[in-house]
Amino acid sequence: MDSLDSQQVGFPNANPPVSGTNRNFSYYFGLNNFFNENGVTDTGDTTAASAINMSMQSRLLQNPNLISLGQLTQSPPDNGVPQYTYEHSPSANDVITRLAALGSTGINFTAAGGLGNITSTLNGYAGQILSVAASKASNADSTFNSVNTIMTGLNQQLTASSGVDLDKELANTIIIQNAYSASARVITVANSLFNTLISAFQG
Repeated sequence: MDSLDSQQVGFPNANPPVSGTNRNFSYYFGLNNFFNENGVTDTGDTTAASAINMSMQSRLLQNPNLISLGQLTQSPPDNGVPQYTYEHSPSANDVITRLAALGSTGINFTAAGGLGNITSTLNGYAGQILSVAASKASNADSTFNSVNTIMTGLNQQLTASSGVDLDKELANTIIIQNAYSASARVITVANSLFNTLISAFQG
C-alpha cells in the first residue's frame, strides 16, 4: 500500500457483490479515532448509528497531545531514488489549519432531520439543528404534559370515548425527545472535539 487514501470497498466482483464499509487503513488500526462508536445495546436504549450516546474517546480528552496536527507526507528521494515511506514533521499543522477553516467554509448539506437542502458553515448548521430540535422538543413536551394531564383525569374512560391511542402518542413524544437529545449530543461532542484540538495545537 503506497497511498494515503486507502478504502475498504468490499467484494464488488463476488456473486452476490458484498458492499464495502469505505473505512480506511487508519480506522482498522485505531489511528486517530476520535469518537466512541454507538451500537445497539441489550436494554434497547439506543440504536446503531444514533448520536444520542455519542462521545469522544477519553484518552484524547485526557491527553490532547495524542492528536496529530499534521498530515503524513511521502519521504523525499534519497540520491534520486524514490522512497516509499511517509514522514510526519513535528511542526506540521496542516490538519488543524484545515479543521479551523471549516468553521467559516460554506458546506452543502442535503435535506435531513426536518431541515431542507442548505449551504451553511458548520457553526451555522449546528445552530439550525438545535433550533429545529428545540422547537420539536418544546412541542413534544407540551403535548406530553397535555396528554398526561388528560390521561390522569379521565384514564380509560377518555380512551374509550375518543379513540385516542395515548400509548402511541406518548411513544411518539419520547422518539422526538430522543432526537433532540441526539442532536444536542452531536453539538456537545463537536465542541469538545474542537476544544481538544485547540488544546493540542496550543500544547
